[in-house]
Amino acid sequence: MRRIKLFASLAGAALLAGSMLCGAGCSEPEAAGKADTTLDPATRATIKLGISTQNQEGKIAQNLIASFNEKYPNITVETVSMSGSNTVNDINRLHSTGQAPDIFLCNSFDMLTINGMELLYDFSEVIADEIEAGTFSYDDYYDTYFRLGQADFNGAQLMIPRSADRVVVHYDKKIIKDAEAETGLDILSHIHNGWTWDEFDQVCDMLKQYSVFQQPNRYLVDSYCEWEAVFYPIFRHFGVQIFAPEKNGQLTFVSDEAHQALDFIKAWADKGYIGHGGVEANFRNENGGVMLFQSQAVSEVETLLSLNKYPVRTSEEPMSDYYDVVTMPVFEGDEYIGAGAAGYCAYYGNKNPTVVWAFMKHIISKEGQNAIADAGVNLVPVRKDMADYQDPSNHWGIGYTDYNLAAYTYEPDWNCYTDYFIKPGYSEFATALNLKFGQVIKEYAGGKSYEAVTGNLDKEIKTILQKK
Repeated sequence: MRRIKLFASLAGAALLAGSMLCGAGCSEPEAAGKADTTLDPATRATIKLGISTQNQEGKIAQNLIASFNEKYPNITVETVSMSGSNTVNDINRLHSTGQAPDIFLCNSFDMLTINGMELLYDFSEVIADEIEAGTFSYDDYYDTYFRLGQADFNGAQLMIPRSADRVVVHYDKKIIKDAEAETGLDILSHIHNGWTWDEFDQVCDMLKQYSVFQQPNRYLVDSYCEWEAVFYPIFRHFGVQIFAPEKNGQLTFVSDEAHQALDFIKAWADKGYIGHGGVEANFRNENGGVMLFQSQAVSEVETLLSLNKYPVRTSEEPMSDYYDVVTMPVFEGDEYIGAGAAGYCAYYGNKNPTVVWAFMKHIISKEGQNAIADAGVNLVPVRKDMADYQDPSNHWGIGYTDYNLAAYTYEPDWNCYTDYFIKPGYSEFATALNLKFGQVIKEYAGGKSYEAVTGNLDKEIKTILQKK
């Protein structure tokens, strides 16, 4: 779910998959056998790990490999570079040339598409064996993120989540303090974990009174309203039914409920929180806005703000005086927060499933989760026993205890993952469908009429689903 490219796949990838699976001269590998639950520490083997070239993924991979080799020193884990912008196409291409890695970085929606191509290894059986042996329990992990690694989010375990992705609001404390000083308004006290969309409106209305945001083309929010992790919780609140399972998956999006949900989002542009046409506030840069809806780790946003927005900050001033995070706003009494998962899948034709499973288990062990944090990215662990970021044994909080990291693990569990495509059986088209509905939202917020953005929707959706 991470907005920073992890969910960016070409809309047509799922539609092309069937015709591109295997080129001339390519022979289909046999499916991997059953993984064993135990692995001799002296085992000698080589496996390949596909990683993104973006962000800190290379460093994360190296840390995971190094910590894994402390347990299994004779296992070589080779890395294979993938673009990070289109996992579906990458795996399709590597599969067709017989070079698919044994394990690869993925996300929930790409997992669904690749599963439609029947290229993923199913961990369900080995996990069942581990549970029976008392060496694994789903209760140790956040339920949402493991479900997001399952077929149709409630079936075979096809992806092992490596980090908990939940939408939070990153906000610029310095701009807000400057606004408070000029207007005399108390703004920061309205920003707290569990805040509501009404409070979000109040905060934005007060910030609009600050002279800086009365200037042309100065906006408050990078909302990413076209991102499913933001728009789907709003759809859920308004009762939007995108497809009707009881009518063979017929599109039922065009409705009063959808109109109300679109109006709710369009109001952000009408009130000047974002610009019409989807123009955002450029939060991370000088002369940027106040808020950013994202699931990015604090470490990543802090780095960008330090470089682009506050490079003159003195070393004595903690960055937490300038910036913090808070939960995504919710509707009181009907609380939903967008959530997704990034993790690792295994290729169905991998030659060493026992070693692959051992590596997967290491990723979600405390040692593995700390190894990820030690790479310099404080991704939120999927383990419940690591939620306390102020405990120094949980490395994801080291250096960031002055921030409100509880926003990422806030209870109660209001996690809402995007699943409207599950019951009609359209899972493999999740990426393309989300992009289409995101386009509808962006165009409506940009000033197009409701009739214009929905007029050809039925035809366009049928085109996406033409393989069905």
